[in-house]
Amino acid sequence: MKRTIFLMAVLSSLILGACSKQTLPEALKVKSVSAETFTSNGGVGTIEVNRKDIQAESAQPDWLKVSVFESTILFNVWSNSSAQERTGSVVIRAEGSPDLSV
Repeated sequence: MKRTIFLMAVLSSLILGACSKQTLPEALKVKSVSAETFTSNGGVGTIEVNRKDIQAESAQPDWLKVSVFESTILFNVWSNSSAQERTGSVVIRAEGSPDLSV
């Protein structure tokens, strides 16, 4: 009887111990940005991050377009025909990590 209780206690602790170990996702970090300023002609650039499970969106969707390819975000800055300077940003999201704005 004592042996059965001991075995049940050991098995329970192993099962509960295995269930409680949750791996948190790696924090989302920017590895590189290929370009940060553009002429009035616009252009393209990339943002490289450390995770592949990302989503990205433009904070200025009418002139700054983004596409995601695994851990790379391609952004396309459309030409600026006005004399006013523009500033844009890309918001990057990954599960379990705070949003990044680049």
